[in-house]
Amino acid sequence: MTWPRERSTCDLALTGVIVAGGLNTRMGRVKGLMPFAGQPLVLRSIAAMKQVCGQLLIVTNEPSDFAFAAAADPAVRIITDLIPHRGPMSGLHAALAQSEGSWFWAVGSDMPFISGAAALWQLDRLRASGRWAAVPSIGSRLHPLHAVYHADCLPSLEAALHSPHTGLIRWLSGIPSLLLTEEEFAEVGLFTQWADSFNDHAEYERCLERAEQEL
Repeated sequence: MTWPRERSTCDLALTGVIVAGGLNTRMGRVKGLMPFAGQPLVLRSIAAMKQVCGQLLIVTNEPSDFAFAAAADPAVRIITDLIPHRGPMSGLHAALAQSEGSWFWAVGSDMPFISGAAALWQLDRLRASGRWAAVPSIGSRLHPLHAVYHADCLPSLEAALHSPHTGLIRWLSGIPSLLLTEEEFAEVGLFTQWADSFNDHAEYERCLERAEQEL
C-alpha cells in the first residue's frame, strides 16, 4: 500500500508548533539551541516544517533565546505560555489559543528527525476520522509530540491545565483521539525513526551519529 498524497505538498491549513521548553538540567542548556549538522537544532526543525506547514510557532518562555530564528524567517512567530509550568501541555495550549489555525502539528525542540511526510499523513487520517488528535503509538508508548491536533481540543486542554492531576497522556485518553501504530505508518512507507529525541549527552551523541550516517 502506498500513500497517494504528494509528500512534498505544503498544506497551508497546517500550523507547525515547536514546543521549545527551557533549560534542560541534564544537558545544561536549551536543547533547541544545541548545534546539529552545522546549525542550531531549531533551524533544522523549521526547515523541515516549512515544507508542509503554512505557518510556524515556537513556544518558549525565553523568547530572546529564539529571536534569531524569527528574525531570519518571517513565517516564524514566537509565543509564550498562557498557563505556564505544565510542560508540553502548556506549550500546546499556547499554540492553539494564540493561532487562528484549525490544524496543528506539534513537535519537541529535541527531535532532530521530524517528518513532514508523516505529519501530512497524520493530518489526512485525522481529517477523515472527525476526531481531535492523531497520535503516534510506537511500541507501547504514545507520542503526543509529533502528533497532529485540531483546534477543537482547546477547551478540553485548558480544563486539563487547571487540573493538577491531569497530564498530557491522561488528557489524550479522555478526548476523541486516533492512535496510529508503527505498523500503520510502515504500511504507507513511513518509518518511525522521526520519534527519536534526546534528553542527555549520550542520546544527543547518538542522534549526531545517525545524522552523519544519513548524509
